[in-house]
Amino acid sequence: MVTIKEIAAAAGVSPAAVSRVLNQDPALSLSVAKRQAILEAAEALQYTTPRGRRQAAGLLSGSSDTTIALVHFLSAEAELGNPYYVAVRLGIEARLRELSLAPIQLFRNARNPDLSVLKNVSGIIVVGMHLDEELADLQTYCPNLVAADFMPGDAQLDCVTCDLGYATDILMNELGSLGYRRIGFAGGPNDAASPIATMKETRYAAYSRWMENAGLYDPDLCAISGFDAQGGYDATTTILASGSRPDVLITATDSMAIGAYRAIREKGLSIPADLAVISFNDIPAAQFLVPSLSTVKIFGEDLGAAALDLLHERLEGRDYTKRISLATKMIWRDSSRKPDPGL
Repeated sequence: MVTIKEIAAAAGVSPAAVSRVLNQDPALSLSVAKRQAILEAAEALQYTTPRGRRQAAGLLSGSSDTTIALVHFLSAEAELGNPYYVAVRLGIEARLRELSLAPIQLFRNARNPDLSVLKNVSGIIVVGMHLDEELADLQTYCPNLVAADFMPGDAQLDCVTCDLGYATDILMNELGSLGYRRIGFAGGPNDAASPIATMKETRYAAYSRWMENAGLYDPDLCAISGFDAQGGYDATTTILASGSRPDVLITATDSMAIGAYRAIREKGLSIPADLAVISFNDIPAAQFLVPSLSTVKIFGEDLGAAALDLLHERLEGRDYTKRISLATKMIWRDSSRKPDPGL
């Protein structure tokens, strides 16, 4: 395969100039003679663009041969209880519709799902956490793989994530500046049989590190359970039963916060006067809770769309790795104190 460097050497120009001419960059200031030399060298060397190579292989959007598979780490039933992952999937599907493509959906309803449906797919997007061996199995069916909401150990795989550790650091600093000291945390998962349980939960890791550095860490202020509403209820009940009540509780997901609200009220406590609550995701229901929920917004649909864009680039010939981290945004509502906007 002819490279841009080889064309540059033949034409006596820089590789950057070759790239910009072949991509028809209108802002490039280059003489007509040099442009012609580049085009003639490319033709003589029989160079084709990455897009042209993929068109020849029938892998571009709109091709009847293009099939994209979505592999979810949740079961279909579990996903319905997790609005964030629904948003990620909807973001992927919306971008697929723009490309006139329909996906193959593979939910992990069993420990060893049937992967035979992945035969002859053009690309795979894995949604959520997967073990290295699971990714390796998927790549035996198709090497074009992108991870959504998960950073694989294989540095050669494309991925789109949110840096939840960094987001938690920012949140902890904000809470400290608001005068909170007894900061609790309710997170997950709690299924010891699940291989995912062995992975370090980044929000809890950042929380515990910040509390330890501040000399404020108290294990009675923390509880680990499931990521759903029941998990939030169970974790909050455990924390409140310890007798070491926090003055603000961070829940790892908004779904957990819904369960936390119930547990707090069953104890006769008021939100936020007795116990503030802050969470992650900003699902649609968050603004309608009473009081409305302060939460770190994660742009799930945009994350899903970005994952499909990365896969599309791979199918068009990009041969280097991209690892993208989307920013989060703090949404302050009524379930906690709020920073002074004037500061």
